Amino acid sequence: MKRPNFSRRTFLVWVLLLVAVVALVQTERTPPQPHEGHDHGPEGLDDLPEGRFPVFAFGEPDIGSVTVAWKSRHVDFERNPDGSWFQVSHAHDHDHGHDHGVDGHTHDHSGDRPDKPDVAQITEQFEITARMLADRAIKPDRRLVEYGLERPDIVLTFRDRLNGDPLAVLRVGDLLVTGYAYYTVLERRPNRILLIPRYQINLLLALAFGDEAPSLVPERAETSGEAGGLEVSERRGGEPGGT
Repeated sequence: MKRPNFSRRTFLVWVLLLVAVVALVQTERTPPQPHEGHDHGPEGLDDLPEGRFPVFAFGEPDIGSVTVAWKSRHVDFERNPDGSWFQVSHAHDHDHGHDHGVDGHTHDHSGDRPDKPDVAQITEQFEITARMLADRAIKPDRRLVEYGLERPDIVLTFRDRLNGDPLAVLRVGDLLVTGYAYYTVLERRPNRILLIPRYQINLLLALAFGDEAPSLVPERAETSGEAGGLEVSERRGGEPGGT
């Protein structure tokens, strides 16, 4: 039987074709990487994403300082020169208009809380917070004040480690009627409301305010032993005015 006559050129063509197929398969299997920089990622999307998605486009190593404002108080976290985290203050803000800037008159009550978090606790929580997922995004169909987002009790501010500029400011409004998620909005994207699970926000409040912080789940869930999660009305967007 006569052997097929494969030229060197034919052999190279087949090799290149095989390499192309392997590369295509590898590309299909490789998940897309998040965009770098402050102007990309979830904060820069024009369309509402489907399903759960990251709230922030940065990681814990990118954060230089964090301010957790709750009602009339705020707590600041900063880094030492070696990069380790520490709690700066546990302050009472006398401006009860909920202006959570740092220019107002404050009294430092750092001694009020003996159980300040240590470096490991702060680092771990900020790693978790930076990976925070929203359950859904919705477009507001009424004024932000009706979602508790006009002058919210909770404001989370994250600043850049390199230049101190804001990475993100997350305003946290009312709970949905079921109590398992908050209406939230990023200051850069006021036309898009994010539904974020209650526990993800309240874990950060617990880091800053200890036992005074709101519970991770609604009281009825604590007493009845319900598992955490979203109820049907929350998956559909819920109604403003939850408590």
